[in-house]
Amino acid sequence: MIYDSGIWRILRFTLLAILVLSALIFPIEFRKQYESSTVAPSQQYFEELLRIRDLFGYGNRSDVIFVRYDLSSSTRLAEWTLAITGMPIYVGTSPLYYLANRTETSLLKDSVYVGQTNNLVIHHLFGRPLILSDLLSAPTTLELINSTIIVPGLFVSRLARTEALALFSLNDAIVNGNPLPPTPGVSIGRMNTMSWQIYLAKGGFNNATLTQSNGNFSISLTAGEYFVRLYDIFSPALNLTSEDIIAIHLWSAVNKQLLVGLSSQDSPLLPGGTTADYAFYSSQLHPGWQYELIGFSDNSSFTGNFAPSSIVQMILYLDRDQVIDQIISDGVYLLEPA
Repeated sequence: MIYDSGIWRILRFTLLAILVLSALIFPIEFRKQYESSTVAPSQQYFEELLRIRDLFGYGNRSDVIFVRYDLSSSTRLAEWTLAITGMPIYVGTSPLYYLANRTETSLLKDSVYVGQTNNLVIHHLFGRPLILSDLLSAPTTLELINSTIIVPGLFVSRLARTEALALFSLNDAIVNGNPLPPTPGVSIGRMNTMSWQIYLAKGGFNNATLTQSNGNFSISLTAGEYFVRLYDIFSPALNLTSEDIIAIHLWSAVNKQLLVGLSSQDSPLLPGGTTADYAFYSSQLHPGWQYELIGFSDNSSFTGNFAPSSIVQMILYLDRDQVIDQIISDGVYLLEPA
């Protein structure tokens, strides 16, 4: 009987401990799933939302704000955007879904996506111009086709539904690094990049090895502090417009920061290096195939007298990141509105 009493004491203690733990854990899990985050977005997000509100007016129902799902799901940014601007929002993986009035089936289990999309449907807001912010939605160059820049880093897209639908297969290929398919309304041609050259300092040519054939290249890098510039000089200069997009097809072995520079300076101070008239485009390479997209609709990256109508040099900056890597390109493509 004494033995039984000991067992019951242990069982009662265990049950009490479980009840206490449940009382502590349940509110935390409930708040994580169903309650808005008590932590406000960063000051940078706040300033961007206030900028949108000032430009378009609080409660404006004529335009819809696009908030990229990856950002919204981690910061509850969708709710803050709605509260601060009073404007309708679309939460998704690409603005092309909204512009084409297509459902993102991969997000149908997400309550924020379903709720905000239903709100747009109920109030007949699909088809309205879409506001794209560098900060809130990080639009790609392809997603900015037929968009109008309002102020640096802020655009309004009025892409027609038929145009958005036509871009779906092209967008999927670019996202997944696959060959670019023929696309109605877009001319896709391979650029003549036949003479890649390497400029290397602080260590000599033994720190990087370049091989190329028919405009394709493969460069192997060893970790170090040296400067590596892989560049191609165009003669005659490229004559592009603000609507054109350059797509560089790249493969990387590791995660790596990539900086691409375009120069319109006739006589670069240093081939593959210092120029006065240039535009910079930064991105993060990841393992596998991908596209580096370079567009000219936003001139906030232009320095000096850079002009896409006269591009003399393309420079890939690959240096000083202390990683061993191999980067391969099997083509550089030009996308032009047909």
